[in-house]
Amino acid sequence: MKVLLLAGQSNMVGSGRSADLDRARLPQAVRIFTACGWTGLDQSGEHFGPEVGVAEVLAERGEAAQTGLIKHAVGGTSSLAWDPDWDPRVAAQTNNAEAGPLYRQLLDRVAAAREHGAIDPVGVLWMQGESDARHPDVATSYASTMRRIVNAWRHDLARPDLPVVMGLADPPANAFPAAEIVQAAQRLLAEDDAHIALVDTTDLSKQADALHYDSRGVRELGRRLATAWFALRPR
Repeated sequence: MKVLLLAGQSNMVGSGRSADLDRARLPQAVRIFTACGWTGLDQSGEHFGPEVGVAEVLAERGEAAQTGLIKHAVGGTSSLAWDPDWDPRVAAQTNNAEAGPLYRQLLDRVAAAREHGAIDPVGVLWMQGESDARHPDVATSYASTMRRIVNAWRHDLARPDLPVVMGLADPPANAFPAAEIVQAAQRLLAEDDAHIALVDTTDLSKQADALHYDSRGVRELGRRLATAWFALRPR
């Protein structure tokens, strides 16, 4: 089974309201890996994330049954908490000394999924960068940190051309003074690497905090990430 990895911080966790979903219309063939193994998109919880929009696009493209999702996302985490060379002293710069090592945790989840059958990771969908945008000194190293993360994924997943799709971090500038620095780094990453794509998020609807996407926004985020992955993946 092909697998897409979904990773990042709170906008990948998702704060869409499950009450806003028509559960009967959720793509039933798409499976997501949880602590209980592979399950359907059970939205019995209070919130949902981009995985719903991703699943919709997979279903529309006729690949719902062949592609599973593995998601690992933690709110409030910067790229320092995701660094494959995670160091709690370094991560403390963004108050993430207790959050890592998230990179290893994601790979552990992939390993756990492999115990249930053969899987082939074919892409990463990434929504992260808002936390880095709070810290100008950290934001200036965002591009180099992300290159380490992407290169590590490609090495550890044995796929040198692994497609990575990023959502543009778009937090409110008044509380996130380095937002433009992070955005510039994300654009640079996409320009420099033919297997990285960046999707626009600036028109997505948000909650009152102007930071987290609402139900419509987070669903559309997932659709854009998945659509960009289809454009990137090898034919």
